[in-house]
Amino acid sequence: MPHDLKNIRLPLMVSEQEAKAIDDWRFAQRVASRAEAVRQLIARGLQPDSAMPDSAMIDSAPMASDPDVAATTPLPVGPSLPVSAPYPYPWCDPRLSDSETQQLNVRVPLYIDIAIEWLAQCSASSKLVLVKIALSRHLVATLRARGIDPAPLKDMLPLACNADLDAGIPGKNRYSWQNPSSRDGRMQAINIKLPKRVYLALNWLSFHIEIKKMDIVAEALRKYADLQLRSIGLEL
Repeated sequence: MPHDLKNIRLPLMVSEQEAKAIDDWRFAQRVASRAEAVRQLIARGLQPDSAMPDSAMIDSAPMASDPDVAATTPLPVGPSLPVSAPYPYPWCDPRLSDSETQQLNVRVPLYIDIAIEWLAQCSASSKLVLVKIALSRHLVATLRARGIDPAPLKDMLPLACNADLDAGIPGKNRYSWQNPSSRDGRMQAINIKLPKRVYLALNWLSFHIEIKKMDIVAEALRKYADLQLRSIGLEL
């Protein structure tokens, strides 16, 4: 059935609760769209005794952004969120390996990117490492604030860079991220390979709180940069 030509449209009305249940199942099973989730659930129901295993329906391709995501009604976030077997959230999928990655391409305000770059240089680290640290910490804190256990994400938190930050760079009375020209709304692209679990948590959170992934990443980097800079007496 998954390979049959899909050329017949079925108009379908469901209740808000049914839509929420479909969306929750979709994210738990890492299905790419709401329409595909409905097709898989129909296929499951058509099997004798509804015994069709989830593995027979799940596309091996990772979940990606699609128009259905923006159009769906967000689920409640917190302890009341329904739990789907066999695991509650996409990043808890036991089939995932900690070595799996997913490409993330977003744009963030230029001044934030400049500040992160500066922090990376001062800590003898790389910008990509700091992005992973900032985003992972932000996701774990945000999920905890909504009553959601972030495990196993919290076990994947990168270690903080322990190198000393040097605030005394000669001739730098104003730092480049403070220049008005870098704070005029210009954006900078960030392309990074994230651990797959972190990417799934970002995608899930973006959907449920109706905030774009790029805005979540920008806020994570802003908070991280502000905290690090304040620790050495500077301001973002």
